[in-house]
Amino acid sequence: MAYTQMLRIDRIGPDELDLLLARGFFRMHQGVFTCTFLSDEDGLHSVVWTRRPLQGAPLPASARRRLRRVQQRMRVVVQPCRLDAEREELYSRYFQHVGGNRSETLRGVLFGDEAVEAASARARARAEAGEQDARLDDMIDALLEEMAEDQRVADPRAPIPAASADEDDADEPSGPRPRALRLDLDEAVFDLPTAPTRARAARAAGRLPGDRFDSWEVTIRDGGRLVGYSIFDIGHDSMESIIGVYDPDYARFGLGAVTMLVEIEWGAAAGFQWHYAGYIVPGVQAFEYKRDVGYLQFWDTEAELWRPISALEPSDLAGPRIERALAVAGEALRAAGYPTERVLNSPYRVVQLNNGAHQFIGEPYLLRWGGAGGGLQRVITYDLYTHRYQVDLCLPSRDLSQVLPHAEVQGQACQTRLLHRLKRVGATADPHQLAALLEASLR
Repeated sequence: MAYTQMLRIDRIGPDELDLLLARGFFRMHQGVFTCTFLSDEDGLHSVVWTRRPLQGAPLPASARRRLRRVQQRMRVVVQPCRLDAEREELYSRYFQHVGGNRSETLRGVLFGDEAVEAASARARARAEAGEQDARLDDMIDALLEEMAEDQRVADPRAPIPAASADEDDADEPSGPRPRALRLDLDEAVFDLPTAPTRARAARAAGRLPGDRFDSWEVTIRDGGRLVGYSIFDIGHDSMESIIGVYDPDYARFGLGAVTMLVEIEWGAAAGFQWHYAGYIVPGVQAFEYKRDVGYLQFWDTEAELWRPISALEPSDLAGPRIERALAVAGEALRAAGYPTERVLNSPYRVVQLNNGAHQFIGEPYLLRWGGAGGGLQRVITYDLYTHRYQVDLCLPSRDLSQVLPHAEVQGQACQTRLLHRLKRVGATADPHQLAALLEASLR
């Protein structure tokens, strides 16, 4: 199963962006990607891609009040995206304040690291020449920095403070609104343009050089001082929120979250249908602010449709399902006299980003039988697509422990070497047949 995918597309027009976002993809540099898991020091978490309807779904009253408080004190503008020293300087101070696995420059967020991109291009050229083994080794080096970006699609924005008791109310949808609808405060709040047709006309001559995306920004100024901004892309009917940046001196205002609220109001007034803000991670508080905008939907990867966030059951996500399946298999094998150890396979993202699952183990979790040395290993994995267990005979190869973020997790067995698949011993949907497959691998 492909748990991490990256697409590099020469041209991404408005309709293409709409389609990719609707299928759970999201911008990374000048391409798009999707992922199923997030790794951090606590282990592997399942991620949930989200979006929000814009028409007939006003912001909750508490969010509107929070937004208005900032608008009354500061100047908020929506305009085509700019890259300049002022924005880079604020990003640098923001980066020093929040840290984490992210690009060190704003240009890096939007365009990626030039050295990494060049190495990736060389590796793809070698792949086209048929040098498969060299390709994988090159791509491991080229993608190590890029992999950090799948930890964080949109930069974590300052969480919106918890609403007080009198702020818990939220307006109900008022039904579809006409595409040409304008808010009374459009000009004062957004400084024009607000309609998609005029926005694109104004953008035509101003796109950032080399940018495949139609990138816009929200800026917040206190007096003449830039204290916060966000960057978002527009398609035909959709918007994607890429990053929110704020001045650490203004952290108490939650400007990272406020810029997202501005995007939503602007998008609704401009006639867009959907606002995408990346993923949430159930159980990780840093992402919970995204739920506060109301009417959130999530991408059900198995059913391949968008569902209300209220229907989300964390136990049905990929991680818990794989863990349960392997727990059943481990119990069956233990009863048959084949004790195994569940292991986090840290290099799985490298394998999947390189489309190398035909050669290496690309599953995030595995059961290991026969020890963790450098010799032959027999591993059991579970495929959520086929609902089948797979038994492979593997040989550990390159160790990535020094370069993978969060390669080791305290209290959990981790596999940091790439596991080269020598032979597929067999596959079965019945965990009680796994002992026979392990026995067959000994012959």
